[in-house]
Amino acid sequence: MIHAIHHATIDTLKMLPLLFLSYVFIEIIEKFATPKLSTRAFSGKLAPVVGAGVGLIPQCGLSVVATNLFSKKHIALGTLMAVYISTSDEALPILLSNPQAITKIFPLLGIKFALAVVVGYVVNLLVRKKQLQETDGTIGGVGCHHHEISGDAPEHTLKSYIFHPLMHTATVFAFLWAVNIIFAMLVHFVGDERIAQVLSEVGIFAPAIAGIVGLIPNCAASIIITQMYSLGQIGLGSAVAGLSVSAGLGIAVLFKQNKNFRQNLAIVAFLYAISVAVGTLLELIL
Repeated sequence: MIHAIHHATIDTLKMLPLLFLSYVFIEIIEKFATPKLSTRAFSGKLAPVVGAGVGLIPQCGLSVVATNLFSKKHIALGTLMAVYISTSDEALPILLSNPQAITKIFPLLGIKFALAVVVGYVVNLLVRKKQLQETDGTIGGVGCHHHEISGDAPEHTLKSYIFHPLMHTATVFAFLWAVNIIFAMLVHFVGDERIAQVLSEVGIFAPAIAGIVGLIPNCAASIIITQMYSLGQIGLGSAVAGLSVSAGLGIAVLFKQNKNFRQNLAIVAFLYAISVAVGTLLELIL
């Protein structure tokens, strides 16, 4: 047992440098890209594409921003769905920090982006488009770890490029370490063959289960799903299902900000259904 914990700890520590560098890189992208994003970009003809592209940035605060814009009728429902589906929370940094899993990035994010764009346009076509309230403002809000997402001029400080990435790295590292220890203990007490057998018995229901995990309004959901995907414990379809539902804190904020409870339930139900359906289809094809 001690050996299993030691092995899990070493494996997680190996990911630490690349994980931190990934968050530094992401911070740089946010500082240069976010000031150029206006709420007008989320309400035009390319809104679902913009929403899907923005959602790919591994920062759950962007789904919160989209939710706030939707609750104030600044963006359409399809655009919100595009952001939710493309959002992967902590998936990209985790996959980037694991050299053996880097090849799994493009299929995962590519499928999620395509699905987000298609669903965004379809929903906007099917749902009667209400008159959106125009705004000239830039996006803004508070994301993970009280990280400010601002459309104002970026502040290039030590806090921006060191402290924020360190906070993200520490939080994700703690979750990853816990997940790896759990897996190591399962292998130690249950065995590889038994775990593989259980996963195979779940079979076609794996995407549905991953989708339920993805509904957890915390970065822990995306960390668990991504780590299982990188370790080969679940397939691409299950990862797509779980991470397409996992919209960071967006869904939690939706129920807080949007007073239409029935609409909120319908959004979550549709998000879960379409994600699981696509994930199950992928599991059958691949």
